[in-house]
Amino acid sequence: MPKSYLGEGSKGEFEGIEIMLPADPDKYLTNIYGDYMQPPPVEKRVAHHYCTVIDLEKPYTEYTKVK
Repeated sequence: MPKSYLGEGSKGEFEGIEIMLPADPDKYLTNIYGDYMQPPPVEKRVAHHYCTVIDLEKPYTEYTKVK
């Protein structure tokens, strides 16, 4: 990644907090993701977030496919 993409940066807001942004966000994102403005094909649109449930009153089998 060329240092010029980051540069001095600038302050911006993201989800209610102030963060530092790269000097050239478009070049930065293109370098990492390619055509980041184009959504991926439907078959590649999957969630990358997971949830952990902790309930000491129920057995784990109620939350899994394993019975």
